[in-house]
Amino acid sequence: MLSSPDRPSADVSPAAQAEPASPPLPAARLTSFSPSSEDHDTLLAKLDSLRREDETLNNILAVDVWALAKTMDEFQPGFWSEFMKTRERALRRFMSEVVVKSKPTDLRRHPFLS
Repeated sequence: MLSSPDRPSADVSPAAQAEPASPPLPAARLTSFSPSSEDHDTLLAKLDSLRREDETLNNILAVDVWALAKTMDEFQPGFWSEFMKTRERALRRFMSEVVVKSKPTDLRRHPFLS
């Protein structure tokens, strides 16, 4: 059978016709990244800054909740104690749901296999 330039011959497998794969990257190129001490210090400074900002935000939110509850307690006596009771019930319900969800239903089967 004659083969034309745009059609390969039948005895050449499709795998042989495919373009060769690019060579893999040398292992040294993949593992040679080691941050300099300046990069490390910059990253630690950014992480520290984020921790401080997160703590500040949490403190602001805590003060806001306290101010709201204090104000409401002035308008409706007993609001704070009712708020804390409701919060405790909600926390207990949430924790019981989390515990139920985290326990495997079938103790004979590993949780990763379900």
